[in-house]
Amino acid sequence: MFRITLVAIVSSLLIVGCGGSGNGSGGDSALTKEQWIAAADKICTDAEAARDALPEPTTVEEIVTQVEALIPIITKEMADLNALQAPEADQAAITVMLAAAGEQLTLANGLLALAQKGDLAGLETYIAENDAKLQNAKKLAQDYGLKVCGSND
Repeated sequence: MFRITLVAIVSSLLIVGCGGSGNGSGGDSALTKEQWIAAADKICTDAEAARDALPEPTTVEEIVTQVEALIPIITKEMADLNALQAPEADQAAITVMLAAAGEQLTLANGLLALAQKGDLAGLETYIAENDAKLQNAKKLAQDYGLKVCGSND
């Protein structure tokens, strides 16, 4: 149960886990939209595999351990996605996705802080309060054409 809850929120946070400046201004290294989507979905697939490899937590202490393990996965995914050179014509759409994804580490750190306090009720409230942000980020990724990064899995 804990793993499903935590992985669901962090997974949702990861769907478009991109940072700002690496999305390039075009030029020879810019990817086509199809190439960018394929590369981004590969990055998300790798991050999803890393998350799936984590053991299912059954105690509050294990929740803390899991979130501590998830934060570097999020960080790597964001860095890898950030390194992709987005198509210049899609900068506006990608900028919106980046804005929605920008809170990813903040939300993960909020989960960690609540888990470290052993505040299970607070975790549930926190997840509920942030669900709309997560669903919006997921929708933006799906609307752009991402398959894995915008997945409901």
